[in-house]
Amino acid sequence: MNIRTKLVSLLLCVIMVLGTSPVQVFAAESSGLDIWDGRIATEFAGGSGTKTDSYLIATGAELSYLAELVNSSINMYNKFFSNFRHRFGKY
Repeated sequence: MNIRTKLVSLLLCVIMVLGTSPVQVFAAESSGLDIWDGRIATEFAGGSGTKTDSYLIATGAELSYLAELVNSSINMYNKFFSNFRHRFGKY
């Protein structure tokens, strides 16, 4: 084998080892982000679902509420949604 083949093989081995290594991910506690606690909201943060007044989704519970509505076959055709934090710069 030539040196180039050996180097590529070594590089691929290193990538595979690093790719399978466990990585500790730090929760959002220190970043000030909300962590979804598993609850499902009963309404959106605001809005009426129209193009000019879209439903506002501000928490994981409200996003879960949307999923529940969609999964229960409630018609969401022609409804509009906004991520509250993205819309108002609260990241």
